[in-house]
Amino acid sequence: MHAVRAALGTVADRTGSERIIAKRGLDFATGTDLASQEVVRDVLRHAHPEHAFVGEESGLDAAPDAGSYWLVDPICGTRNFASRLPLYSINVALVEQHHIVVGAVADGAHGHVYVAEHGRGAWLVAQDGLVPIWAGDGSATVAMDPGAPGGPAADKASRVIGAAIRSGRWALRTLGTSLDLAYLAQGSLAGVWHFSRIHPLHFAAGVLLAREAGALVTDESGGPWTLESQGLVTRQPHPLDRRAQLVAPTRAGHSMAAGMQRGYERMTETMLAGFADHELADLERVVGRLADALDGYQRRSSVG
Repeated sequence: MHAVRAALGTVADRTGSERIIAKRGLDFATGTDLASQEVVRDVLRHAHPEHAFVGEESGLDAAPDAGSYWLVDPICGTRNFASRLPLYSINVALVEQHHIVVGAVADGAHGHVYVAEHGRGAWLVAQDGLVPIWAGDGSATVAMDPGAPGGPAADKASRVIGAAIRSGRWALRTLGTSLDLAYLAQGSLAGVWHFSRIHPLHFAAGVLLAREAGALVTDESGGPWTLESQGLVTRQPHPLDRRAQLVAPTRAGHSMAAGMQRGYERMTETMLAGFADHELADLERVVGRLADALDGYQRRSSVG
């Protein structure tokens, strides 16, 4: 909480906002993003030097395999911030043993701070203490974020958002920031859907906030959202050998592998479509002999 409060002042002052740092595609950062991250890093390192730090403006360093670490998004909604639209947040989450245990989200434009602790609840920080917040079904407003323009999720986003508009059931909004998860947690929104699969530091604090407020938070397959939901594999310590890691594909990993297999099969069918049966048989014999020769070469090399 102290870290996000300290960063709020930097963001409010727009320190370095005139500096634009280009990233991939249409993405960018401002000097304020960097300044905000440094403020958060300094506070956290002073209070907890034993924890590792993973920040968006640090090149998205990989999270450590073991131990505790911070996930920090110094300004979530940079384009809104740069455009002076009052929809952006500062997100800080603490991860222990691959689980989010503490989260803090600061509403950068209005100064509101939300905090959550795993298993204990979610609160709005008020002048006279912590006020519990709860998700609810009183709103008819749903936030949907299509992600990067033209990105891999664009087609799905256009279909789902179009269907939601035609249904006439919901009032739709696109906020362009994971601050919408805090609004979900306090009951201002009925639901939130982010279509892009991006680094969990954007969502970790907000996910914990929403969950502790009673919201159901899932990944794109409908399973519980985890830190690995955005990636292709999970890594867990080996129960018998601390030097080893157990690696397993996530749902997204299985989906990508299946898609690659289907793509390979379609490519093979297209490439071989013009071959007669006897030509395919000859090709199979040649490939088989090449495989046998390569296998024999490798065995001889390993013996030598």
